[in-house]
Amino acid sequence: MPELPEVETIARALRSGGRGGVSVLGRTVQRAELLWPGCLQDVDAGAFLGQTVGCEVKAVTRRGKYLCFSVGERFLLVH
Repeated sequence: MPELPEVETIARALRSGGRGGVSVLGRTVQRAELLWPGCLQDVDAGAFLGQTVGCEVKAVTRRGKYLCFSVGERFLLVH
């Protein structure tokens, strides 16, 4: 389980493209894979994937140990 400072470091790197990487901000989701459909609430797996692919990543924030990606009109929480 990552510690809080590590999660913040990852969020910053995703936003700024740390360590020579590329920022995810403004990038488009090309492909998505759902490994555990039980994690979705109020949407089926096919609809989720259809609504996620092609969306632009607008922001990356952190809430506790969760990374929060603003993708299109929705948010993806990643732990």
